[in-house]
Amino acid sequence: MSWSSEPPAGRVRGGPSGWLASATAVIGADHRRRGVEMQDHARSERSPEGDVTVITVADGHGGDRHFRSAIGAELACATFLSVVERRLGDGRGRRDLEPALSDLIDDIVTGWKARVTDDLARRPIQPADRRFRAARTAMARRDAHAAEEWTHQIVAGVGAQADLARVATYGSTLLGMAVCAGGILWFQLGDGSLVETDDTGRARLLCARHASAFGDVTPSLCSVNASRYAQAGISPVGPNSPGLVAAITDGFSNSFEEEDGMLAFFEGVIPMVRDRGAVEVHRFVPRWLGEMTRDGSGDDIALAWALRVGAESETPR
Repeated sequence: MSWSSEPPAGRVRGGPSGWLASATAVIGADHRRRGVEMQDHARSERSPEGDVTVITVADGHGGDRHFRSAIGAELACATFLSVVERRLGDGRGRRDLEPALSDLIDDIVTGWKARVTDDLARRPIQPADRRFRAARTAMARRDAHAAEEWTHQIVAGVGAQADLARVATYGSTLLGMAVCAGGILWFQLGDGSLVETDDTGRARLLCARHASAFGDVTPSLCSVNASRYAQAGISPVGPNSPGLVAAITDGFSNSFEEEDGMLAFFEGVIPMVRDRGAVEVHRFVPRWLGEMTRDGSGDDIALAWALRVGAESETPR
């Protein structure tokens, strides 16, 4: 039996006893004004037994050289879910996460590139492709020679450089977490944040920003030697902590002036869950994210999270 995919945005998905998850992505206010498609993607999933909940987000890079990055972000989330399902496919694997962590990074990176290669085989980039033509035109305005070289690589080039250029059109970040009895298995490649709260309700980042990232430049699944820039690990799960785990793209974190403000947002969610219930809190998410991009970053925002709740009082209606 395959694992269950996430419900539509704004609805919730049950997971391990005491957990509810949802995944929501909203188009950036700036993207909407400029007529640019949404390039973020978010998914949540659970095992048939309900004892593993997986959340994942990805941020397609956009821009001329990454004109298929919305597809790349979707493929990235699908890759994370598939790898986790394979590695945590039996009860023993869900109790001991160390074997699942072994080679996890290479498995995800190579899995994403394989999906991209398959997509390119099904839908080769053609000169008449609308997105390709728009990217080539925009690039030519800045540097006609560079645009000509890039066009040749994408359409007719052979060899490693041409392959890299085609894969780069799908470029995306990827973040994900799998919550089960053995702990939290997490992965991050590129900007964005993984967040958890402790038993006192304080929020913290699971993963520091990679040393290779600076400003708006981020490591990517399409980077050469991408595995070198990825980070992965295991975080413990206790009787009362974490109360919340979340994966967010940088459109979320960039909507706050300081990191502390972003963490305070998640800390404020915990008492709301106690007062209103997790199902009701989940329903606020699309509105919250819409306000964030409108008043904050202007970028696409993706949030996938799981909230620990009292299972007896939190049955989705």
